Amino acid sequence: MKRNIMIDDLELAQLLCTRLCHDLAGPIGAVSSGVELMGEDPALIDEEILALLSNSALAGARKLKFMRIAFGWPGGGDLALEQVENAFKDYLNATAGPSGAPALSWADMETLNALGLSLGDNFAQVLANVVLVGLEVQPRCDRLAIRAGRNEGGLFIEVVNKILEGAPRIREDIVGVVAENGQNAISPQTIQAHLGNRLLTALGGKLSIRVVSDGTITKAEWSQVS
Repeated sequence: MKRNIMIDDLELAQLLCTRLCHDLAGPIGAVSSGVELMGEDPALIDEEILALLSNSALAGARKLKFMRIAFGWPGGGDLALEQVENAFKDYLNATAGPSGAPALSWADMETLNALGLSLGDNFAQVLANVVLVGLEVQPRCDRLAIRAGRNEGGLFIEVVNKILEGAPRIREDIVGVVAENGQNAISPQTIQAHLGNRLLTALGGKLSIRVVSDGTITKAEWSQVS
């Protein structure tokens, strides 16, 4: 179903819930399957079933923890940026494909904390959303670099997503939603990018995605805050 690029708060909430349910369906379903394999006799539990239960539960917990930050962490400014980094690393491992998680280079924490002081209590959530958009805009990724700093009187966070071999596969639906060109449907698959855009706009910033030969550069920018 087509959706206009502008959606109201009710639609935003519905789509975010759908997105979250989709992300958790896999690991929760795997835990359920493991329990069914056990049957009614605990003696049937073997190492394979235990590994299925453990890995699936851990993946679900890691996904949920990072999504809580991205979709709105209770307490806002009480969340340390180191927690965002650790939660994102766990999220990468929980969502990794057969080739494993991409190599991650995280921004200098001192710089990030300085930006956080300038931008206020919402910065941890903004940071989580920017890195998530940067990850999702290119499904296959070999390297992720998170950069942050000041540039020409402004502040920025940049996510560089690279592929080492072959041509990158770009999520054009996410690119279109971030560009707000009015031509793309907002769906559970793109709602997180829309949320990131709204957060940046509310803080006087801008989110953009630039496609390059070996990947993408997702950038959040603000005017300098005194």
